[in-house]
Amino acid sequence: MSIQENAIYRRAQRKAKIDKPAIGILIGLILPIITAIIFHKFAYKGSLSLLDFFAALVSIDSASTLIAVCALSNLIVFLITYHLYLNRLSRGIMAATLIYAAVLLIVKYAIQ
Repeated sequence: MSIQENAIYRRAQRKAKIDKPAIGILIGLILPIITAIIFHKFAYKGSLSLLDFFAALVSIDSASTLIAVCALSNLIVFLITYHLYLNRLSRGIMAATLIYAAVLLIVKYAIQ
């Protein structure tokens, strides 16, 4: 096996390790939470604790907006993984986004 073929084989092996739907679901569920924390840090600069921030959002009926904005971060990662032909990983991220969409609908319309 030549050096070039060996490098291609190793790259394919690395890709196969991460191209799994379970990893995509995990990334898709964690990324919006990280996005919400980053939004809190930049928007409020420590004037509210994280729990007070979420409580305030629920009290003014803006929790669904935050969930929707944070789920958009999955779109960026989905497009990157789709472009890199990590199709199973992309499916997992899409499944997590659909879970967030269901939570969004429940928060927006069922809990009022």
